[in-house]
Amino acid sequence: MIYGQFQYYSDELNGWSRTIEFLKEELRESIRQIGILRDEQIISDTSEKAGEAFTDRFIVQEQQFEHITYQIIAQKQRLERTPLYAGRPIDVPVSQTQDALRSKMKIAERAFLQTKYTCSAYLSSFLGNGSFALQNQ
Repeated sequence: MIYGQFQYYSDELNGWSRTIEFLKEELRESIRQIGILRDEQIISDTSEKAGEAFTDRFIVQEQQFEHITYQIIAQKQRLERTPLYAGRPIDVPVSQTQDALRSKMKIAERAFLQTKYTCSAYLSSFLGNGSFALQNQ
């Protein structure tokens, strides 16, 4: 089988689906760790507000990932309905949708990584205080 545009798009969509699932697991773990800090009451009111802000950002990002997931599913369905002929490129609307999805994924991944990085710095600031409970629960 020749690796063409259709297969590339399909593989790309499948890769994005796996990436989204991984990132959602990561953000849920970060939310859990923030909750542990809050529950252990080892943080100040200011730090608790920062933790809540991170939690809110992660929740919004999870919703964005869900929205992108629905768009990925719709794009997969479009690809399945697209007639394929040897040497014929995929229809322009399908290609444009793929390009738009690619852009959304890059933006969502970048936003998540920035949030995850700053949240990790926030969480690590408590590890020096003897708060190793984050790793053990």
